[in-house]
Amino acid sequence: MHPRTAAFLSILALAAGAGCMGSAARSTTPPTTGVGGRASQIGGPWPGRRPLASVRIHVLAGDQVVGLVRTDEHGRFSLRLPPGTYRVELDGGQDLHPGRVTVEASGTTHLSLKQYVK
Repeated sequence: MHPRTAAFLSILALAAGAGCMGSAARSTTPPTTGVGGRASQIGGPWPGRRPLASVRIHVLAGDQVVGLVRTDEHGRFSLRLPPGTYRVELDGGQDLHPGRVTVEASGTTHLSLKQYVK
């Protein structure tokens, strides 16, 4: 083999190896997962939908609270959580619909939480 060809192949092999190591390093970074969305109240003495402003939402795995988030003035919220299935409720155990959420293995799971009032 010609010396220049051997040198070229050596450089090519090093470059390919460096590219593979870079790919492996990126794939070991855990994805950011969680839930986010808006909480609203429906019904009651005022018809229509209103934001649930400044309320605390509890996120539970079984009977254990694993997350707590307060909505903003528009009812928006966001919380990082590992992938899994969780129950959500308002402070004091008041029901929200849907009452369960599944956080996927990547990205943010978007929710429209509702509290129905008679």
